[in-house]
Amino acid sequence: VTVDGGNCEMYCRDRSGKRVALYAESNDFGRTWSKMEFTNLPMIDSKPYAGTLSDGRRYLICSCASDIRARDPLTVAVADKGEALFSRIYTVDEGKTLSYPYAVEIDKKLYIAYSSTTEGYNRNSAELLIVDIEYLK
Repeated sequence: VTVDGGNCEMYCRDRSGKRVALYAESNDFGRTWSKMEFTNLPMIDSKPYAGTLSDGRRYLICSCASDIRARDPLTVAVADKGEALFSRIYTVDEGKTLSYPYAVEIDKKLYIAYSSTTEGYNRNSAELLIVDIEYLK
């Protein structure tokens, strides 16, 4: 969920097999929500994490790349300030199963924590990636 005053936007994983993000919005601080809709943003069925950078740009961390079938690569989609649509997608890690991202921005750096595995089901390691938000322009 991203929050801007009383306006909230929610991005969710889709379990229908369409491999795109679901989206809903609220204009009353999250009390009521629009109907959940399919987007055109590619995303595998895994947990996304959304936020707003200190410079006002929204971001979405997930595996959002065309023609993916696994939780790889881990990407950050970024919208221009004031824009509704994500205009750029950056790959920040790849080559392993990546899931459950979380992020916080400190001193113009986005700290992204997530789990990863290269050794099979549920043998996860914790990873931390630090991205200068200037890189996301």
